[in-house]
Amino acid sequence: MKSDNKFLSNNMDKIASIVIIIALIVSLSGVFLMNKNNTTEDIYTEENLYTHLLPDLIKNDNILKSVARDGKYPTIVKAAIEEKDVFVVQAPLYYYLISPLFLLSNKIGINHIVLIQIFNSILMLLTNVFFYLILKRVSRYFKLGNEFVLLSLLLFVFLPVHLYVTLVLGADISYYFFFVLSFYAFIKLSDKKTTSNALFLGVVLGFALLSRLFTVILIGTLILYAIRLHVKKRFHFRNKLLISLLVSIFGLTSIIRVLILSLRSKANNFIVDEVYAGAFIERSFSELPQLFGGFWGGVFGGSEQIRVLIIIVSILLTIITIFGMFKFFKINEKVGLSYLFLVSIITLVFGLHFSCNFLNLATSFTCVGELAHGRYFLVLDSLIALLVPAFILNIKDDALKLVGRGFIVIAAILFIVDFLYAFI
Repeated sequence: MKSDNKFLSNNMDKIASIVIIIALIVSLSGVFLMNKNNTTEDIYTEENLYTHLLPDLIKNDNILKSVARDGKYPTIVKAAIEEKDVFVVQAPLYYYLISPLFLLSNKIGINHIVLIQIFNSILMLLTNVFFYLILKRVSRYFKLGNEFVLLSLLLFVFLPVHLYVTLVLGADISYYFFFVLSFYAFIKLSDKKTTSNALFLGVVLGFALLSRLFTVILIGTLILYAIRLHVKKRFHFRNKLLISLLVSIFGLTSIIRVLILSLRSKANNFIVDEVYAGAFIERSFSELPQLFGGFWGGVFGGSEQIRVLIIIVSILLTIITIFGMFKFFKINEKVGLSYLFLVSIITLVFGLHFSCNFLNLATSFTCVGELAHGRYFLVLDSLIALLVPAFILNIKDDALKLVGRGFIVIAAILFIVDFLYAFI
């Protein structure tokens, strides 16, 4: 259902390009401000701003240095200032991609983390471009299609954790890129069930597996979807998905490596990862709301002056997203949103289980786990950005619809200010 707004119809690509470029400028401004106000480049000191804002920095930095200097992916690295040894369970692709930047930084005398953050910002730009292509494909199923595209893109590129991961030295950004690309590939396959589209989806999934182990959620989602197609006797689509899954097998080397390391860690009494060590900590149920704050908080230490507004906006966006899931559940199969719905739900369930183990909860009513960082729920940004504008533009009352449009614009501005203020 297309919009009648001829200006948007004729200039959508230009307007979208402006939004995406502004998002890149905001991201690079965060990089500039963060490094301008950093007191020391030595990440092994408590005074370093990176240490406070970037999780697992020292461990990930040591992985990078090992790959760049030796050309091999390490098995054990120092994980913290106290020099604790841990096994490296991260997937390797991201570190091989950024290793040339580390070598380049030594030659030109620039902090390598700055170059990596610039690389992350460019990768996020590509992520934003592919999300825009997704919006253009699905917009015909929503009211005021052109407005839907613009508002969805505006919300997507400025969500807090979306901006935050461009700063992180870690595979979150590459996983996010491949997730959005896989969503785009899935929609293409849903529209045209060709072998070439199936191969494209499989290759993307394989690289996603090499980028981050979280990709098993994407693989599991497609397996469940293939089973559903089999039950519905949609054998042609099922067969194409099976091709995609078979092609993605080349990425399973990351998982095999982790299984081997897990067995070695038990034999040698090493900690596989700091996260796994934290998975056995008993926590108070009162800590669970921190998951909400972690996801919507973005960079820690934003503007206190707008903190209440950020909280209100975050709560409203969450509520509208939930209503949107129910509202558009019936058309998710037609649009190709079923993939996004399933991935989001499974990610949310796994994150909650990781934070508060369901087995312990059922047997002893205790909360045992490690609170999941907001970046673990990054894929939810796509769901929020799609459903919130779709729900608002579906409101019949024109005045409320106008308020909804303004709400999305204000939310984007607040998130930008909060992001940049953290470094001032």
